[in-house]
Formats: sequence, structure tokens, C-alpha cells
Amino acid sequence: MVARVASTPDVKLYFKQVMNQIDIVAILPFYLELMVAQASIPGLSVFRVVRLVRVFRMFKVSRSSVTLFVNTMAKSSKALYMLIFFTAIATIICSSLVYYAERGTYNTELEMWMRPYLYFCDVFVDANTGPATKSTATYTLESGLSEPCVWIDPATYATSYPSVNYPSEAMFSCPYTYKRSDDCSTTYEQSPFDSIPSTFWWCLVTMTTVGYGDMFPTQALGKALAGCVMILGIIVIALPITVIGSNFALTFKRMVLEDEAAKQAAAEENEENSDDGSDDDLDGTVDEDGVYRCLDGLEGDEGIGLGEGDGDVDASFRNDVTFDDASFSEEATTMPART
Repeated sequence: MVARVASTPDVKLYFKQVMNQIDIVAILPFYLELMVAQASIPGLSVFRVVRLVRVFRMFKVSRSSVTLFVNTMAKSSKALYMLIFFTAIATIICSSLVYYAERGTYNTELEMWMRPYLYFCDVFVDANTGPATKSTATYTLESGLSEPCVWIDPATYATSYPSVNYPSEAMFSCPYTYKRSDDCSTTYEQSPFDSIPSTFWWCLVTMTTVGYGDMFPTQALGKALAGCVMILGIIVIALPITVIGSNFALTFKRMVLEDEAAKQAAAEENEENSDDGSDDDLDGTVDEDGVYRCLDGLEGDEGIGLGEGDGDVDASFRNDVTFDDASFSEEATTMPART
């Protein structure tokens, strides 16, 4: 930092640049800690957080990329406004529909919305399934879901299931995601869709095809609406994004053409500077054609008469002037007058 400040031609301009100010702010806390290392100042460690601003130095490396992004967003302002407007309208409408489809019933005791979770239905296990003698302590029946199958108390078989021959046969209560029969019992869970504003999060995540999975519909109507929200999100977001992508391609192409034009202009300027007849390469040689072109220009611009012709050096004058690699000598002392 000190070396750069000492070598800069304009110190004021150096400190006015934002990237240099970021460097100073990022380095200053380190030296402050060194100077007050022996002093017990409370809250001094907070200055270390300021060093995180060095992350912004990456914009100094990719300045053209940042310029390209800013110009693209500036040209796509109308498309961005349209994207925000359509997304907001779709979020409000879709969130309202999904809320009414997934909120379930209100539990006055718990003061929350409860929706159906699983349906527990009776499952008969015959003598050919599992061990010949089925015991409640050793035999289980897998349900394939997070909730396992539950033994129905064999003591109730005589009254509720008289046709079951226990212990070779058994009865289980197993969970299902759908209601298998009217005899199934329903279990409930707290609905995550407890209000329309809380459903905004699920709607935005679904429309942008992110899908965190922290909230999801479980009812048939809610799943149907969720499918419509996914398709609507693709349509609403894809149209403005296409405009932004097109503007990005045009901006990038213009930037490339401007760079090429700048390089070509610099090359032409260097070529013009090399055509003045001077010894640019300092090798002791003189460009003869360049000298004649300069004389032609002087004749046309300043009215110097160098001989017959319109703006061309007279042939006799060319013959009277000789060039060699060591020096430029003029043998004729007078120029032919224009007639």
C-alpha cells in the first residue's frame, strides 16, 4: 500500500478511487490492533469484521463483467418490472387457492389448522404369512412408511374379529396415504399452510422450480393445484428471462465490437505516426516514400510550390534528392518553381 501511494502520479486521485478506499478500510483494522495490542479496549475485535470488505476487490479484477451485468440489467428494466409484477400477482392468487385446499380443519383446543396425515386401516395376516406362531413381542409387519403397523390387541379378537384364528393369524392396523375403506381411522397433523402469507414462501419456491420440500401439499386437490403452479411459474418467469438473455447477448456483442474498434483505431494511429518519413525505429534509415508523402501534404495544405503537377512532387525534384542509410542530403539547392 505504501509503495503504491509513493509511486502514484496523483495522490488525490488515488484516494478518490473506490477500490483503493476498500483496500485502506480492509488493511486499517490490522494495524490498529497492532498499535493498541497492549491496551484492553472492549469491542476492538469488531474491527476484524471490517476486513471482510476485501471481498469487494474481486470487482476490480472483473470490472468489465460488472459493467456488462449492469448495462444488461439497465436495458432490461421493463422486463424486470414485468417479471416482478407477474410473479407477485401469481403468488397471491396461487397461494390463496392452495391455502384453502390444504389448511384442513381448525382445532379449537390446539388453536391450529389440522390436515389429514395418514389413514390407519385393518390388515389381516393369514397363517401362510410370517411365522406359524405369531407373537406380539417378536413379530412385526412393515408398512413401508414412517409410521409402522401396529398390533391389534389379540384380546379383542373374540368380539371384534371372531373369524381370526390366533396365534397362527393376526390383525394389524397399518398406515395408508389414502383412505382404503370406511373403517379406516384418520390421523391429523398441523398444516404448514396455516395462512395465505405463510403460503407465499411455498408458492415462490415452487414457481421458481427450487422446491425445498419443507412445505408440500398432501391432499388430492392441493397436489392438482401444485401442478398448475409449477407450469404457471415456468410461463411467468421464462418470458421476461428470455428478454434479459437477449439483451445480454446484444450488450456483450456491442462490447466486443467496441473493443475491436478501439484496437483498430490504435493500430491506425500507430500506422499514421510511422508514415511521417522519420526514423522511428532509430536504425539510421529514412523512409523515402514517407518523406515524399509529407512534401505532398505540405504542398497541398500550405501552398508550397514544388514543381509541376497537382499536389505531386516534381519528378526532377525527386531525381535531385538522394537518400542513403546514413544521412539525408539534398544535392539540389533550389526547388523547381511551379509554372
